[in-house]
Amino acid sequence: MMKKRGYNFLIISSVLAFLLVIFFWKIITKQTFFWFDFILGNYPRSAYMAETLRSGKLPLWIPFIYGGYPFAGSNPSHFFYPFTAALALFVKNGHLSSYPMELFIIIQIWIGGISMYFLLKEFGLSKLSSLFGAVLFCFSLPTIVRTQHTGELYGLIWIPLIFYTLIKTLKSRSIFYASLSGLILGICLLGAHPQFYFYLIFVVIAFLLYNLVTGEGRRSIVLLSFVILIIGFFIASPRLLPEVEYVRLSSRISQSMSGYAPFKTFSALFFPYLFGKGMSNLDYWGGYKGFWMFVEYSSYIGIISLILLALSAYIIKEKKIRFFFYLLVFSLLFMFGGNNPLQKLISIFLPGLQMHVRFMPFFVFAASVIGSFSIDNLTHKIQDDKMQALKKISLYGIIAGVIFFIIMEVWRSNYQFTGGLTAYKYKTIFNHFRLFSLFLVLSFIPLLLFSRKKVSPTWFQITAIAILFIDLYTIGGYFSGKKLNPDNYYKSNNLIQFLEYKSGNEKFRVDCPRFGYFYANSMSLMHGIEALEGHVANKLGRFVKFLKEFKDQEDRYLDLYNVKYELIDTVISERRTVYPRERDTYLPRVWIVHRAKQLPDSRIIPYMKSRDFEARQEVILEKSNKGYPIFNTMPERGDSVSISYYGAESIKLNVGMGGDGYLILSEHYYPGWNVYIDGIRGSILRANYVFRAVPLREGRHEVEFAFRPRGFQVGILLSILGLGWILGTGIARKFCISKT
Repeated sequence: MMKKRGYNFLIISSVLAFLLVIFFWKIITKQTFFWFDFILGNYPRSAYMAETLRSGKLPLWIPFIYGGYPFAGSNPSHFFYPFTAALALFVKNGHLSSYPMELFIIIQIWIGGISMYFLLKEFGLSKLSSLFGAVLFCFSLPTIVRTQHTGELYGLIWIPLIFYTLIKTLKSRSIFYASLSGLILGICLLGAHPQFYFYLIFVVIAFLLYNLVTGEGRRSIVLLSFVILIIGFFIASPRLLPEVEYVRLSSRISQSMSGYAPFKTFSALFFPYLFGKGMSNLDYWGGYKGFWMFVEYSSYIGIISLILLALSAYIIKEKKIRFFFYLLVFSLLFMFGGNNPLQKLISIFLPGLQMHVRFMPFFVFAASVIGSFSIDNLTHKIQDDKMQALKKISLYGIIAGVIFFIIMEVWRSNYQFTGGLTAYKYKTIFNHFRLFSLFLVLSFIPLLLFSRKKVSPTWFQITAIAILFIDLYTIGGYFSGKKLNPDNYYKSNNLIQFLEYKSGNEKFRVDCPRFGYFYANSMSLMHGIEALEGHVANKLGRFVKFLKEFKDQEDRYLDLYNVKYELIDTVISERRTVYPRERDTYLPRVWIVHRAKQLPDSRIIPYMKSRDFEARQEVILEKSNKGYPIFNTMPERGDSVSISYYGAESIKLNVGMGGDGYLILSEHYYPGWNVYIDGIRGSILRANYVFRAVPLREGRHEVEFAFRPRGFQVGILLSILGLGWILGTGIARKFCISKT
């Protein structure tokens, strides 16, 4: 039995690997590369995590973006996610190439496909029916476009394995399988985008509740559900606990982002490129926020899959997949159309959910399950009277496809293409209508032949899989890569070398326009240059407010943030040019003052913008800082401060205080930063609204800042406890089996 399973696994994994090589052959052979958000943010962040891990450190704080922020609590994927951590093995000479990460993305899609296959086999489907669902899950357009947004992909690929272990748990009523399910859930939570894992937890709980209501042994289901969710939380807590703290202090906690898909984009189920191919604003005419929303709206799963979904209610009778029908319907209602009354009703019961369209992976998952059941029932369980009806449906489908093709060709022949964007737009649409007609006919032909018993069930399933793959490759292959090499994109240049040379002598930051050089390509992160811009959506709330309030006093804002160079991003002689403009009024990274003023939080920024405020002479503290000394001294001797070590999570300073005063550090104040004065734990005060201040007495001191976030430390402990529990249940299960 075990040998047969191993052989089955080898065959299926090889078939899926072969199809993935065909689909991504240009990326595997380095002719094209994943692009857009992969280049702009996902690859740079993963490279930073891998390179930091390889150096023997944990990337808890990142100083190179937005003046510094906690990396552990704000990144779309965590450095403990296994595939991110494994990238550290491929770091060479302190640098991670993009190629290993691209291969890891393809490997994870492969894992998702294998998991989908075995989930469907667990439902009792045939090998070919299960393979159909695996191919649909792997190569549907929603999966392929999420290679550009790895946080969503890293969640999507684990859905089948999570449900496989959930079903095994409910069948066996085993604590071990419940613990294993929690482990897979925890791994998914470590890698997935926050919005995705919020939806994932919702779907998992809904599935468990559904089985609680419809199944037997409710007490055991409650216990097993508790184990699954608690172990999942424990495993993912090194990410979740810091993230909860960061979200509370971030800029997006109070923002409302309406993320439903306009109802017109429902047409993407049938015509994915009706509004363009989503490569740029010139290649997308769907409106609503911009071409990047193409990734969010893409819902194409193949014409033959849609046909099987349409037939499913007619030919599927198994009650065990009703949940997936409900999930499919819920997905469509939840994602499409802000004026949909049911969508509004759902929002009342689930307030605060944003980016509804990011529920798309669950639509793909449900469609893969139902489509596989549909083709399995069609080939093994359909009754003769329904087979007769299927003949008519297939024939009508072929006729409809041919008529649609003729109408489109007549329309096209009467349309005059005059060139330019309009011509490109209509050519794209007409060509896509051709493809729709072609695959509609191709999908119904084998269905007609099978209903007339001209082909065997096996050949019908093989043909259906082939048509599905060709259809999805024709559509998704276009989106699987571009010729822009990330390694070349982030290659060092004269500007980078200049800034690296200058930063060797002193600590400073650089600034540029929001959509300028560093924002657009995470160059600062890749080369370790501290900047006030970057590529991350969720920033510290106080940083955002500080920037907004100082819009009319930008020079003072830049001075306070230790900005020595402004990068001027401009066009000279029709060529994009970026050059550094040196500033001479910037404050140092660390300095000393001997005068403090306490103000309510609401009055700090207005005072700092006034002429009365002199940053080199005084510091503004919050009135809530009680129990700390307020110095106002005139020292007789001079002050001195030097940097002995300056790392991302640790800063060491040698300080000479001419009198009692404050050490000011233009680094963001954030919970988890501790200070040690001559080896003794001291106090960090929030200074000048966003920065840090440490009260010091007269004399010489060794001051060390260390980032040791409590949430992360507690999370590590909980994760170890979770792994210990899983190991313990595994040993207990093996002992019981041996004893039996």
